[in-house]
Amino acid sequence: KGTFSTVRYARHITSGVTQRDWPEYAVKVVYKEKLESMDYHKAVEREMSTLQLQAHPGICRLISSFAYKQSAYIVLEYCARGDLHGLVTRLGRLSVECSRFVVGQAAAALLSIHDNGFAFNDLKPENLLITALGHIKLCDFGACLIIAGSDKDFYGRASISQNQAFY
Repeated sequence: KGTFSTVRYARHITSGVTQRDWPEYAVKVVYKEKLESMDYHKAVEREMSTLQLQAHPGICRLISSFAYKQSAYIVLEYCARGDLHGLVTRLGRLSVECSRFVVGQAAAALLSIHDNGFAFNDLKPENLLITALGHIKLCDFGACLIIAGSDKDFYGRASISQNQAFY
Protein backbone atom coordinates (compact mmCIF):
# COMPACT_ATOMS: atom_id res chain seq x y z
CA LYS A 1 0.00 0.00 0.00
CA GLY A 2 1.38 3.36 -1.01
CA THR A 3 0.34 6.99 -0.89
CA PHE A 4 -1.65 6.84 -4.13
CA SER A 5 -2.52 3.19 -4.60
CA THR A 6 -2.85 -0.33 -3.28
CA VAL A 7 -1.34 -3.38 -4.98
CA ARG A 8 -3.32 -6.60 -4.90
CA TYR A 9 -2.34 -10.16 -5.76
CA ALA A 10 -4.44 -11.79 -8.50
CA ARG A 11 -4.55 -15.05 -10.41
CA HIS A 12 -6.17 -15.79 -13.73
CA ILE A 13 -8.49 -18.74 -13.23
CA THR A 14 -7.84 -21.11 -16.10
CA SER A 15 -10.11 -24.10 -16.59
CA GLY A 16 -8.37 -27.38 -17.23
CA VAL A 17 -5.21 -26.19 -15.46
CA THR A 18 -4.33 -26.92 -11.84
CA GLN A 19 -4.60 -23.95 -9.49
CA ARG A 20 -0.86 -23.82 -8.82
CA ASP A 21 -0.30 -23.22 -12.55
CA TRP A 22 -2.71 -20.30 -12.89
CA PRO A 23 -0.91 -17.13 -14.03
CA GLU A 24 -0.14 -14.66 -11.22
CA TYR A 25 -0.40 -10.87 -11.46
CA ALA A 26 -0.01 -7.74 -9.38
CA VAL A 27 -2.93 -5.33 -9.77
CA LYS A 28 -2.24 -1.73 -8.84
CA VAL A 29 -5.51 -0.03 -7.88
CA VAL A 30 -5.77 3.75 -7.71
CA TYR A 31 -9.11 4.50 -6.12
CA LYS A 32 -11.47 7.24 -7.27
CA GLU A 33 -11.02 9.20 -4.02
CA LYS A 34 -7.23 9.42 -4.51
CA LEU A 35 -7.56 10.29 -8.18
CA GLU A 36 -9.83 13.21 -7.33
CA SER A 37 -8.50 14.44 -3.98
CA MET A 38 -4.85 14.42 -5.06
CA ASP A 39 -5.50 15.22 -8.74
CA TYR A 40 -3.57 12.09 -9.69
CA HIS A 41 -5.25 11.47 -13.09
CA LYS A 42 -2.27 12.66 -15.15
CA ALA A 43 0.22 10.60 -13.15
CA VAL A 44 -1.85 7.43 -13.71
CA GLU A 45 -2.15 8.17 -17.43
CA ARG A 46 1.63 8.79 -17.55
CA GLU A 47 2.33 5.52 -15.79
CA MET A 48 0.10 3.50 -18.12
CA SER A 49 1.47 5.17 -21.25
CA THR A 50 5.11 4.94 -20.16
CA LEU A 51 4.82 1.26 -19.26
CA GLN A 52 3.38 0.51 -22.70
CA LEU A 53 6.59 1.84 -24.26
CA GLN A 54 9.02 -0.10 -22.09
CA ALA A 55 10.40 -3.46 -23.17
CA HIS A 56 13.31 -4.44 -20.95
CA PRO A 57 13.72 -7.50 -18.70
CA GLY A 58 14.47 -5.18 -15.76
CA ILE A 59 11.13 -3.36 -16.02
CA CYS A 60 7.89 -4.75 -14.63
CA ARG A 61 5.84 -5.79 -17.67
CA LEU A 62 2.45 -4.18 -18.19
CA ILE A 63 -0.23 -6.80 -18.82
CA SER A 64 -3.27 -4.53 -19.00
CA SER A 65 -4.64 -1.22 -17.77
CA PHE A 66 -8.20 0.00 -17.54
CA ALA A 67 -10.66 2.14 -15.60
CA TYR A 68 -13.69 0.70 -13.86
CA LYS A 69 -16.15 2.61 -11.67
CA GLN A 70 -13.86 5.64 -11.87
CA SER A 71 -10.89 3.81 -10.34
CA ALA A 72 -7.78 2.96 -12.37
CA TYR A 73 -6.32 -0.55 -12.55
CA ILE A 74 -2.83 -1.41 -13.77
CA VAL A 75 -2.18 -5.15 -14.16
CA LEU A 76 1.53 -6.03 -13.99
CA GLU A 77 3.63 -9.16 -13.94
CA TYR A 78 3.93 -10.59 -10.46
CA CYS A 79 7.27 -10.50 -8.63
CA ALA A 80 7.06 -13.29 -6.06
CA ARG A 81 9.85 -12.19 -3.71
CA GLY A 82 8.49 -8.73 -2.89
CA ASP A 83 10.54 -5.55 -2.93
CA LEU A 84 14.10 -4.64 -1.99
CA HIS A 85 12.99 -2.72 1.10
CA GLY A 86 11.31 -5.84 2.51
CA LEU A 87 14.37 -7.96 1.73
CA VAL A 88 16.79 -5.57 3.44
CA THR A 89 14.42 -5.28 6.43
CA ARG A 90 14.31 -9.08 6.78
CA LEU A 91 18.06 -9.62 6.28
CA GLY A 92 19.36 -6.49 7.98
CA ARG A 93 21.81 -5.84 5.13
CA LEU A 94 22.89 -7.12 1.73
CA SER A 95 26.26 -8.64 0.90
CA VAL A 96 28.58 -6.69 -1.39
CA GLU A 97 27.96 -9.22 -4.18
CA CYS A 98 24.19 -8.98 -3.80
CA SER A 99 24.37 -5.16 -3.73
CA ARG A 100 26.40 -5.14 -6.95
CA PHE A 101 23.87 -7.43 -8.59
CA VAL A 102 20.93 -5.23 -7.53
CA VAL A 103 22.64 -2.01 -8.62
CA GLY A 104 23.70 -3.52 -11.94
CA GLN A 105 20.23 -4.75 -12.80
CA ALA A 106 18.60 -1.48 -11.70
CA ALA A 107 21.15 0.57 -13.68
CA ALA A 108 20.48 -1.47 -16.84
CA ALA A 109 16.73 -0.86 -16.52
CA LEU A 110 17.25 2.86 -15.82
CA LEU A 111 19.51 3.16 -18.86
CA SER A 112 16.81 1.57 -21.02
CA ILE A 113 14.20 4.01 -19.68
CA HIS A 114 16.56 6.93 -20.29
CA ASP A 115 17.34 5.69 -23.82
CA ASN A 116 13.58 5.75 -24.47
CA GLY A 117 13.53 9.45 -23.57
CA PHE A 118 12.21 9.25 -20.01
CA ALA A 119 13.45 10.01 -16.50
CA PHE A 120 12.29 7.49 -13.87
CA ASN A 121 12.23 9.96 -10.90
CA ASP A 122 11.18 7.55 -8.13
CA LEU A 123 14.10 5.24 -7.45
CA LYS A 124 13.79 3.74 -3.97
CA PRO A 125 13.96 0.22 -2.50
CA GLU A 126 10.15 -0.10 -2.51
CA ASN A 127 10.15 0.33 -6.32
CA LEU A 128 12.73 -2.41 -6.94
CA LEU A 129 10.85 -5.70 -7.08
CA ILE A 130 12.39 -9.17 -6.91
CA THR A 131 11.20 -11.97 -9.19
CA ALA A 132 10.90 -15.63 -8.18
CA LEU A 133 14.32 -16.20 -9.78
CA GLY A 134 15.89 -13.30 -7.86
CA HIS A 135 16.10 -10.72 -10.65
CA ILE A 136 15.35 -7.03 -10.10
CA LYS A 137 12.50 -5.20 -11.85
CA LEU A 138 11.64 -1.50 -11.67
CA CYS A 139 8.02 -0.59 -11.00
CA ASP A 140 5.90 2.52 -10.27
CA PHE A 141 6.20 4.83 -13.24
CA GLY A 142 3.79 7.49 -11.93
CA ALA A 143 6.58 10.04 -11.47
CA CYS A 144 8.19 9.25 -14.83
CA LEU A 145 8.71 12.30 -17.05
CA ILE A 146 9.87 12.96 -20.57
CA ILE A 147 13.45 14.18 -20.69
CA ALA A 148 13.78 17.71 -22.02
CA GLY A 149 14.76 17.55 -25.68
CA SER A 150 13.38 14.04 -26.15
CA ASP A 151 11.65 13.40 -29.45
CA LYS A 152 8.85 11.26 -27.90
CA ASP A 153 5.57 11.87 -26.18
CA PHE A 154 3.91 9.44 -23.75
CA TYR A 155 2.41 7.47 -26.60
CA GLY A 156 5.75 6.88 -28.34
CA ARG A 157 5.10 9.41 -31.10
CA ALA A 158 7.80 11.85 -32.16
CA SER A 159 6.34 15.22 -31.18
CA ILE A 160 8.31 16.98 -28.45
CA SER A 161 10.21 20.04 -29.62
CA GLN A 162 13.87 20.48 -28.64
CA ASN A 163 13.01 23.49 -26.45
CA GLN A 164 10.17 21.86 -24.51
CA ALA A 165 10.87 20.94 -20.89
CA PHE A 166 9.39 18.00 -18.95
CA TYR A 167 5.82 16.87 -19.63
